[in-house]
Amino acid sequence: ILTDDVIASLFIKDPKKQNIVEKYVFEKILEIKGISNAINLSSNTELFVIDGVITTLRLEGIKSIDYKFDYNNKTYYCTQKYIEGSGGAQDNQFHDVLSFLKNGHQNKDNNKIFVALVDGDYFINKSKALILSKYNTSNCIICSIFELGNILSDK
Repeated sequence: ILTDDVIASLFIKDPKKQNIVEKYVFEKILEIKGISNAINLSSNTELFVIDGVITTLRLEGIKSIDYKFDYNNKTYYCTQKYIEGSGGAQDNQFHDVLSFLKNGHQNKDNNKIFVALVDGDYFINKSKALILSKYNTSNCIICSIFELGNILSDK
């Protein structure tokens, strides 16, 4: 393996499975002025939102929170999805985002905000955007990572 590039290439991990997007999104979060205490939870801590409550309890069908940060005296909990194309696997990822928003939407604490960072051509689909938009409320934000800074500064 060490001396034959062709054989070694058989053992290379797919770049999409190396958390490249998660790391990139976290770097973009860190660049936003005013954000403090940012944590990339996707690699070391498992937090979930269930019925509006943050918990370490894992339930089937509940996606873990990817990032947490403070901004303007509020705590933001984010899930992140970058989805290309369409199909069954992509629809499952979409349902992860939808579940996160449904659970975050039940939050009663105005100092906790839930953010779905959705990027990729999958989310350009008008019917998907319409489904998500009904959860775009004062305690839930749906946006691209590239829109997050502007949305936060407007709050």
